[in-house]
Amino acid sequence: MEQALEAAHQDAACDHGDVARAASPWQRYWARQVDLTLAGWVAWLALRVVLPSAAGFGGDSLWAFWRTIALLPVVFVIDAVILAWWGRTPGLWLCGLRVVTVAGAPLGLAKALRRNLLVYVYGFGLGLPLISLVTCIHNHNKVEQNKPTSWDVACGTRVDDAEGSTLRTWSTFGLLVALSLPDALFTIDW
Repeated sequence: MEQALEAAHQDAACDHGDVARAASPWQRYWARQVDLTLAGWVAWLALRVVLPSAAGFGGDSLWAFWRTIALLPVVFVIDAVILAWWGRTPGLWLCGLRVVTVAGAPLGLAKALRRNLLVYVYGFGLGLPLISLVTCIHNHNKVEQNKPTSWDVACGTRVDDAEGSTLRTWSTFGLLVALSLPDALFTIDW
């Protein structure tokens, strides 16, 4: 069944005459990590306003872990809203990628939300450490073999390398490191 859906997904992309190059797994990964980090900061700031004691730096690392797991669905919603509103997220823009329907059209809000829900479940394994590792490796291998991910098949979407380059991908990685430094510095108990 899954193979039939993948074949239909590939045929739909070919029927529209699109010759866009598919994004590599690492381009997709670094773009997603930048987007989740930026949206995570937005969710953390909102939590800090609503419930200041729950959003503090430092403290119990177990509490920080569960707070992150709890905020992850919110982060995916923020990411979907940005994607639907502007057609790209900051990470996608930095890597030169586009998420579009197999027909090449931009995603609406409903499709972006559904796609991100499926990414959250099947791509990130609900953010649970070992499950997430397995799902990330599985999907990396699928994309490496030029096969669509389950969420792209289910949503009729694809990720195109519209104007990406190795320099853009490495720049995105560098930005991710820079964005992660404040979190790392403030959560370490010196």
